[in-house]
Amino acid sequence: MSFSDIFIRRPVLSTVLGLLILLLGFQGLFNLQVRQYPEVEETVITVTTIYPGASADLIQGFITAPIARAVATTENVDYVTSQSRPSASTVSVQMRLGSDPDVALTEVMSKVQQVRSELPADAKDPTIVKGTGMQFATMYLAMQNPNMSSEQLTEYIERVIRPRMSTIPGVARCRSSVRRTIRCACGSTPCGWLHASLPRPRC
Repeated sequence: MSFSDIFIRRPVLSTVLGLLILLLGFQGLFNLQVRQYPEVEETVITVTTIYPGASADLIQGFITAPIARAVATTENVDYVTSQSRPSASTVSVQMRLGSDPDVALTEVMSKVQQVRSELPADAKDPTIVKGTGMQFATMYLAMQNPNMSSEQLTEYIERVIRPRMSTIPGVARCRSSVRRTIRCACGSTPCGWLHASLPRPRC
C-alpha cells in the first residue's frame, strides 16, 4: 500500500489535512512580516574620553590603550576598534549578533570603571553610548564662517544646527567635534537629507 492510498481510503483525513494546510497558509500570509532589511540585533558601544590639551600619542598610551584592553575582555565581544586624536579618545566595541544590548552596556561600563583610576587625573570621565540596529550612511558636514570666531561658530552649531539635524527622519545620532564638523549616523530608515532645511550661520 502506497502513501497516497491512505488518503484515498480516508477522504475525511484528506479534507482535514487540506484545510489545516490552507489555514496555516492564510495565517502566514497575514501575520508574516516582510522587511526591506533583515531585523538584526547589532550592538555597538562607543566609549569617548576627553583629555584637553593632550597629544594623540599621549591619548593613545594613557587613555585609549587601557580602555581598549579592559573592554576587550567583555563577554560576547566581536572586535574592538579605537581612534586617538588630540584631546580625544574613541573606543568602539562591536558585540556579536544577537547579544543583549543592555547587558553589553552594563558590562562595558563596569570594565571602564575598573580602569578609571589608571587614567590621567585631568581627563574627563568617559562617555559611554550604546547604539543598536543597523547604522550606515555616515555623513560629515564641515562648517565655517569668516565673520564668526571659533567659539561663536561652535555655540551656533550646538544651539541651532545640531538639534535640527537630530529631528530629520532616519538620523540616529548627531555629534559635533572640536574641528566644527557634524557627524550624523543614520538608522535603518533612509535619511531625508534632500528635504532637510538648515539655517546658514549668521554673525
